[in-house]
Order: sequence, then C-alpha cells, then structure tokens
Amino acid sequence: MSVQDNIADKIPDIYFDWYARLLPGCAAVFAFLYKAEPHQIELAKENQFVAIFKAYLIGHFIQPISSFIVKRLEYCWGDEEKLENYKRSGTTKGPLEKKASKAHAEAVSMFSTSILILGIAFYYQECACPLNSYYLLLSIFLLLSAFASIHARKRKISVLTQDPS
Repeated sequence: MSVQDNIADKIPDIYFDWYARLLPGCAAVFAFLYKAEPHQIELAKENQFVAIFKAYLIGHFIQPISSFIVKRLEYCWGDEEKLENYKRSGTTKGPLEKKASKAHAEAVSMFSTSILILGIAFYYQECACPLNSYYLLLSIFLLLSAFASIHARKRKISVLTQDPS
C-alpha cells in the first residue's frame, strides 16, 4: 500500500474531525461569545489558537452523544443493515462509500451544533439574558438538516447496495 493510498484511507476520518468535532465546537464558541462580556471577546481574539483548541475539545465532548443518537436514527430510518451486509461482502465502490460516510459526519455535525447552540441559549436564559429566538430557530434548522443528511445517507446506501444485474 502506497503512502497516497494510506492518506486517501484517512480522508473520511479527517471529514469526521472537521464536521463532527471542530465545526460544532466553533459554532458553540461563537454563539457563546455573541453575548459574552467584552473582556471575554478580547481574550478570545488575543488567543485564537486557544479558542480553536477549546472549540475542538467541546466538539470531542459532544460528538459521542450525537454520534450515538444519529446512529440510532440511522438504524431506525436508514439502510444500515444493507450497508453492513455490503461491507461484509468485500465489494467496494470507493467514492460512494466515502459519500455515505461523509453524510454520517454531516448529520453528527448538525446534531452536535444544534445541541450546543440550544444549550447556550438556555445558559443565557438562566443568566437573566433574554432568550434569543435566533438560537432556537437555528437549532431547529440544524436538527432538520441532520434528518435530511440521514435521509441522504439512506439514498447513498441504496445506490451503493443495488444489485448491478
């Protein structure tokens, strides 16, 4: 196996890190800073690497919960059994498999971001700040988008597992 093949095999993992961990964490940090005190915003600007690292850590904490929920939804509404049988058969269709994997990462990302933004909205509510309806609307939109990604994954799995004859 060449180095290029090895790197290509890691790409779904990179997508997962990017979509399911870093982006939800960054959205959470941004949503928190949106109503934060000015000194907290300045601190984040001065230490951008630290803010990004915190976002990545936040993503690592929420991702297992979101992955668990999304996997359960995929088993209820998706064709996960077909995909497992397909993988056991040993056949591969390369790019289509990666697209199905990417759809899972996108669903986890949207679900994670929705949970985090909803949590921040309720945190600010507890701090006697008025609840921003944009947080709620964004959270609902992201949940619906997560369901759309789950459905897209189901379509990709159906195409992937079709009998070519």
